[in-house]
Amino acid sequence: MADGRQSREHREPRVRHAKVKTGCITCRKRRVKCDETRPSCLRCLKYGTQCSGYPAGRRRAPSSAYGSFATQARALVPKDESKIITTQILIQPDTPLFETDLEHHYFELFVDRIAGEICPYFNSEDWSRMILQACTAESSIRHVAGAIGALAKWYEIQHAGQSIAGQQRLDPDQAFSPGSSSGSNELERRGASDSVREQLIQESLMHQRQAFVLYDKALKKMQGDIATGNQSKRTTLIICIIITCLEAISGRHEIAAGQVYGGLKLIQEWKAEQKEADKHPQGFSSPAPDVVDDFLVQTFGRMEIQAMSVFDPRPVEVHQVLKSEGKEVVQQMPSVFSSIAQARVYLDLINRRLMHFNMSIHDRRTCLPGSKPDLPTMKPVPWTAADGSSPKPIPWIDGKNPEGSPAYDATLLDEQTSLNNELAAWTSTFKPLLTFSLAMGWQEAISALTLTISTIASQISLRAAFFTNELSFDVFLPEFRQIVDQAAILLETQRAHNPAAARSQSTSGSGSPSSHHNSDTSKGPMMRFAFDIGVIPPLYLVMIKCRDRRLRRQALHLLKEYPRREGVWDSVATVHLGRWVIGLEEESARQMSMSLSPRTVGGESPACSSGLGSETVRRGSAGV
Repeated sequence: MADGRQSREHREPRVRHAKVKTGCITCRKRRVKCDETRPSCLRCLKYGTQCSGYPAGRRRAPSSAYGSFATQARALVPKDESKIITTQILIQPDTPLFETDLEHHYFELFVDRIAGEICPYFNSEDWSRMILQACTAESSIRHVAGAIGALAKWYEIQHAGQSIAGQQRLDPDQAFSPGSSSGSNELERRGASDSVREQLIQESLMHQRQAFVLYDKALKKMQGDIATGNQSKRTTLIICIIITCLEAISGRHEIAAGQVYGGLKLIQEWKAEQKEADKHPQGFSSPAPDVVDDFLVQTFGRMEIQAMSVFDPRPVEVHQVLKSEGKEVVQQMPSVFSSIAQARVYLDLINRRLMHFNMSIHDRRTCLPGSKPDLPTMKPVPWTAADGSSPKPIPWIDGKNPEGSPAYDATLLDEQTSLNNELAAWTSTFKPLLTFSLAMGWQEAISALTLTISTIASQISLRAAFFTNELSFDVFLPEFRQIVDQAAILLETQRAHNPAAARSQSTSGSGSPSSHHNSDTSKGPMMRFAFDIGVIPPLYLVMIKCRDRRLRRQALHLLKEYPRREGVWDSVATVHLGRWVIGLEEESARQMSMSLSPRTVGGESPACSSGLGSETVRRGSAGV
């Protein structure tokens, strides 16, 4: 007894922490930690609980500051809408967010895995905050998020079924005696695999149907809100973004690009009504951040770049106007970037101007008499392979119209030189931050490498603007090598920091049938879908423009080894198109070499009759 009292007397006093009273009302009642996200905390949203908002007069100081430049100095959520949302939550605290447990499950998948996975190249905090807060206030956005979660399950189970089928194809000719024990075991194993695969097919179709049901709910809710005037401009743009994601994930890339151009048109019409709109270039900043915040405008700017990299239905007059937008802002670029986000928004502005420049000099489409410049007058021409297949999207990497070459004059040369100087200035300004980010490693290194690869690809596209001969691209061999080397480092860094993804790729064609279905515990990527452009367009550029066999095959191998989708770009379709281009060029080179080489004299091989012919045959001899 005495020893017990002494031990209690000598026990260190318990450290008491001050109670935090700035959490939301719901978390405080449940006595759980609140993340204090406004207007509604993400913890309540994650668990399907209606957040009751925050007590008036109390607010925690922001935990982190935005960048030093103007486009990051504003809050993502407009103040007026926050007040309206909070009032609605306080009035209706018991309103359920989900109609069924299955809808809740799909939304949890979106919150826990997809919202972060969808931005693998850059910090996804701003993206997740914008989408998840919008899900709290708008059921239509919440339904689309749930539909994306359902499609993720469909994609994941489809991949498991394909893995089982691939394993069976590995040993189709394995011999066994029908009456032997080994033969019976083999039949039982294959029968079990077929049964599991059939179950996976049925389950995946169920998830696909649920995705369509949720998507239909979202569209009906959105149409009703628009008809009654209850949908703000900001909400409409966020719905446009998340529907673009859904359509791109579903493989309907033309519809996804149409959503992008529709959202851009809304922003342009809205900007035309604002004061001093000319001081806020498209995709850089917002003239009225309380209505449409900067991050939302910047997101649409990046979506425009990605849509233009595939096709652009807008007439040449639009590009001639937009190629000069933001030139004054770029000239005032800081001498040193303070963050990756700041460097990214300036590079996006330069790349957008560069792409409009290329489209304006190569695209012969013009407006019809009496029509507006923003109306599309031409649809993209699809590429068709030899077997009749048409993989989508079909990238049009440099925006060149195959029908003709650009008009070559001094004014265009001056514009090209100016854009090249802007890229050089950005590269110089970014260099200290690049060194620091590579030393930091992981996400900082991935983001810095992504920007660097994008810059190199943009420099090639700009400098080749007036090329009329594919042989001219040989001068870019060092740049092609940099793209491949840095893309390899980036992709390996991503895989090293996501062991589950590495296991998923290494075991995609092996393992027992039951092991493929238990995918929720692996926490690997569910869809391998990225909202932003990363490595696919630059590696595709190497495949179709570089004539070095080793480099172009390295680029093709990287896209095969790390399958993914980036917005409207699909690595599988890109690999198929790259194979077709490589095979066509090498077969043409082989035939040309044979036709131009002198006939064999005295047993001498035509390939050995000249050094040039030998090299041509050597480069074209290997199959794709």
